[in-house]
Amino acid sequence: MAATPEQEIAIRHLEQLNKVPLTKIPKAGKGRFPAPAPNNKEDFFHILVRWSKENKDTILKAAKNRVYGGQNGSPINWQYAFLAFMESATVDWDKVVEATEAYHKGNFPEAFAKLDESVANINKVAGFWGMKFQLLCDLADQHSKGHSILDGPYCGAFYSQDPEAPFIGVAFKGTNPDNYFEDAVDMDYQLQAATDGHVYNTQVSTGAYNGLFGSFGDTTAFESITQGLESLLKLIPNSTGKEVNIHVTGHSLGGSYSSISFTELAEPGRLPPGSTLGDLYTFGSPRNGNNDFAKALRDHLGTDSGSTWRIVNKGDPVPRVPWWYSDYIHVDTHYEISHDESPVKQPSEIDRRPDFGCNPFKLGHHVSDAYYDALRKALAS
Repeated sequence: MAATPEQEIAIRHLEQLNKVPLTKIPKAGKGRFPAPAPNNKEDFFHILVRWSKENKDTILKAAKNRVYGGQNGSPINWQYAFLAFMESATVDWDKVVEATEAYHKGNFPEAFAKLDESVANINKVAGFWGMKFQLLCDLADQHSKGHSILDGPYCGAFYSQDPEAPFIGVAFKGTNPDNYFEDAVDMDYQLQAATDGHVYNTQVSTGAYNGLFGSFGDTTAFESITQGLESLLKLIPNSTGKEVNIHVTGHSLGGSYSSISFTELAEPGRLPPGSTLGDLYTFGSPRNGNNDFAKALRDHLGTDSGSTWRIVNKGDPVPRVPWWYSDYIHVDTHYEISHDESPVKQPSEIDRRPDFGCNPFKLGHHVSDAYYDALRKALAS
């Protein structure tokens, strides 16, 4: 019997994990950066449910319009930004060690069941939005070939169940402070020249670049993501006869992965057949490339692509990272939000020297709760 699209994705995922050394789940700590540690995860699940219920109309309107604000250059729509934020906040870091062990033993039904179990809470939240979730890549405890401390990304796709409004939201999770290896990705900010035509041969951070394009077994995280999207496109109800819109989102480290992945998807031939590139929404993202990288993303978005939105909560120090390297430049387009002020569009950093001053240790404005409050203010403005 042929594998279903979901099983195709699961098989690729398990094959990849089966070929790299598995590490154990880090010991849970306290606090939320940007989401709670695993011992507090159930509490955060209920927070996400409450946020979903409180903003039901906003979320459903955004989904009805495919979270797409129009071709590049269109004004920002805060309803769409809010749903993208919810996607980035909901992406969890449940592990799949047991699923991989079952797959290794040839127990495929148990392996598939364990994968489903690992994302059960995410799917419950997505259900409030009229959507489903599919895990695409979980390499957040694995190291790419040749790197002993650099992890890969955790990435999943939220997809619509409305046949009249088909879309996919690709969401990358942010940093778990209890995982040293993710922190290493965050802090590995030597610029690395991209190879093999990736991101227009510009220079980006070593940590995020190797997380996406370094080898994990026989493939890369980015290849796993695009192959997963290709399988997922077979599942999405679509009565429009049009290509399925794909937007990308992430918070913190997830914002770095999102920006680099979106830039890669903007290159001709990178998107899976049957899809079109929508918007990029990042929240509290550090800088992740040089001036040429930011310009390449700006200059290569066609009229059929969406826009790029870099959303920063006022007082969040993380977007100033790495303040110790002056060669880093943020991608466009920057909006500053606040819990008590209307959103303000900020000047581009491209072709100029930005302000690199920062106190990196006051992170209260960086957590998901703070972004939620500020986005609620933006919606009301």
